[in-house]
Amino acid sequence: MLVVHPGTAIHTVSDIVAMARAKPGRLNYASSGNGTGSHLSGELLQVLAGIRLTHVPYKGTSPALTDLIGGQVPMMFSVIPTALPQIRAGKLRAIAVTGVARMPQMPEVPTVAESGLPEFESTLAYGILAPRGTPESVLAEIHAQIARIAATREYRERIEFEGAVPIEGTPAEFAALIRIQAGKWGKLIRAAGIRTE
Repeated sequence: MLVVHPGTAIHTVSDIVAMARAKPGRLNYASSGNGTGSHLSGELLQVLAGIRLTHVPYKGTSPALTDLIGGQVPMMFSVIPTALPQIRAGKLRAIAVTGVARMPQMPEVPTVAESGLPEFESTLAYGILAPRGTPESVLAEIHAQIARIAATREYRERIEFEGAVPIEGTPAEFAALIRIQAGKWGKLIRAAGIRTE
């Protein structure tokens, strides 16, 4: 999710694009560190919008969020579970969701794609991995147990409370997703010359 300090004049993705075009490199965005999802989301925004922002890397989400709430930086891409409590408390303003669909918890917040950048998508996917060579029968049993838990009401309620969307799929589908995401982000990382700290 793209969030801003509520004292800024930023209310939409279009505001960010206009400000960045008027003063290239003058608009800062915080991240939880070089090469993190929040950093890569900012790089993707710059590429797709044809703008230049200044990346301000922090050593983790907490210090970045603290400075965002304090007004030292105007905006940040944040994971939803971290941003939601701050948005609900009025300490941050949600500008856009980085996934392909609006969040049921905040249906009034558009996606970045809806906000004028139709190719923008930046999401995190969580899954369970096993060592190479794990027998198929073991993988099938692990998948079955996870699917059983994921089908429970308690699990779905917790995931949705955190602002996430539960996705069902097979191990092969998850492997394909990893390959697709590695290709997409690898290309961006190489093009931007991003290096981790």
